[in-house]
Amino acid sequence: MKISFSHINSVLFSIIFMCATLSDSFVDLFFPFLNEIILLCFFFLIAFNFKKFKYDFGALLFIVPCVAFCVLSVISSSNLHLGGYNTAVFIIIILSLFSITGISFNTNLLNKLLVFFSYGVLASSWYLMRIGYPELLGFEKASGIFINSNSFGMFIAFMIAFSVLSFKKSVFKWVYVFSLLPFLIFTNSRGSLLFILVFLILYLIKMSKSVNRLSFYSLLGVGILLVGIIAFNAFLIDSDIKLVNKIQKSGSSGRFEIWSKIISNMLNDGTHLLFGSGPSTTFVDGKSAHNSYINESSNLGVFFVIFYVFLMIYKYIKFYISRYNDFLIIIIPVFLLGTVESILFINSLFWLMLLYINMKFKSVNLSID
Repeated sequence: MKISFSHINSVLFSIIFMCATLSDSFVDLFFPFLNEIILLCFFFLIAFNFKKFKYDFGALLFIVPCVAFCVLSVISSSNLHLGGYNTAVFIIIILSLFSITGISFNTNLLNKLLVFFSYGVLASSWYLMRIGYPELLGFEKASGIFINSNSFGMFIAFMIAFSVLSFKKSVFKWVYVFSLLPFLIFTNSRGSLLFILVFLILYLIKMSKSVNRLSFYSLLGVGILLVGIIAFNAFLIDSDIKLVNKIQKSGSSGRFEIWSKIISNMLNDGTHLLFGSGPSTTFVDGKSAHNSYINESSNLGVFFVIFYVFLMIYKYIKFYISRYNDFLIIIIPVFLLGTVESILFINSLFWLMLLYINMKFKSVNLSID
């Protein structure tokens, strides 16, 4: 098989996805070089495709101010740690790459790499949960190899969304989705479940060209959900925290109190409001804001978030005109999930998926090599 740039790009992005996943897992405790590997892959991706880029100059109207406010936040911060500098570098790289399109990927290769990786993650997580390893380290039982169950849920939600958008064979696509659903339910991650629900609704609406097809897909979706719940009850009944109980009793999980404290701190300090306290510096009692907009406004200032949101609105309008459905379907549930999780504007899985979808866009031919 002849190796092309599309193969190399796919391998590089698969490594980026894998390392971003493992950075939220126990692996990061024993191998703390995952971020460096991601940066190296981004460097090679830029170097290999430098002459092939198509530039979106309109995006620069929003990217340049975002980068400027990110730099100003780093300069004005009085308590920035090494992780904050790393976050700033990631933000600037990802922002810059949102101005680039037309990169070729071999989706068949990328799909295979991520499927094998995902099953490896699931098998490892199942084994660790069975032997109680997460509990021995003081983590939730439903977290698998991850540091918390929400991270596990978001990984599964990411793989479901990625497979639905990227897999070509419908039978394998839905069999794969079905195999992930019990694990998604087991994580008890309400945000991830909400993300998948909204994503699938938008997908069915966008992909259905007739009422009959929409009805068929809707019945298929309901059937898969029911089978997933039945499988969950049959095989994963030993979960310590039932999802229904969590939805009914846990409320906001303390989010409103955290949001109130962070907003109050910003309003009482003009510099904090405009430039933030520095990348990755916002914590209340050791917890992040669990809201991307509040979290990054506190980290990097409100204008950084405003310009970043405007960048995504600009991209949405551009891709809507171009009828590029992949971006349109994923951006809304991602931004919705950002209201309850701190996953936007940084190198999270969902943000990297948005970047990948943006980079592979071709104005003339939307097919992938």
